[in-house]
Amino acid sequence: MPAPIFDQYAAKICRHAGLAAGSYGGQDLNDVVMALPLGEGHAVLAGTELEELPRLGETVSVNSHMQANFFDVIGMDAKELHEFTAPILVRRGYIERLEGWREWRTLSVWLLQEYLEPVVVFRNTPVPVKTAAYEQTEYYVADVRVIFNREQAFVWEG
Repeated sequence: MPAPIFDQYAAKICRHAGLAAGSYGGQDLNDVVMALPLGEGHAVLAGTELEELPRLGETVSVNSHMQANFFDVIGMDAKELHEFTAPILVRRGYIERLEGWREWRTLSVWLLQEYLEPVVVFRNTPVPVKTAAYEQTEYYVADVRVIFNREQAFVWEG
């Protein structure tokens, strides 16, 4: 039987962050997750124009984004931590109403059963993106991270 998703994720974080064997609370692990580079940095390093990034809720669903950039990353040892923070574009209105989306609620409820929680991380500077011949829409460059939400510490054996 495979290890619970919490343990798989925590082990991946500890292994790739080079943490010493020991006991790590949720906040310790969240510090590593939140210290990962912003998704925007990936786009810049890859030479990708921000306008070309997938648009959450428009060109990519929450489910497909999380499958490729969370669940698949956990399952592959060769995938690095920075691959959890793949950049996406999100409209301001979408960010404000994200918790009302059925896909987001389903993901949140499922992850909460595993003592995990999805969060959107973005720099509060909108990027105007041309969406029609004479029209621009403001998006935020963001990434979706999963944080730990459990009192009991994770024991990393190295």
